[in-house]
Amino acid sequence: MASSLITKKRIAKAFKNLLAENDFEKISIVIIMDQAFVGKPFIITF
Repeated sequence: MASSLITKKRIAKAFKNLLAENDFEKISIVIIMDQAFVGKPFIITF
């Protein structure tokens, strides 16, 4: 349950930061999730 709250807070913070930089119409779910590092894990390759 605690991880759910952490995820919600990360998404909310990412949305607030994006909203300060962009218009509401320009923000998508994909952009929010990328900003919050939620969803598919990214893989760093060398």
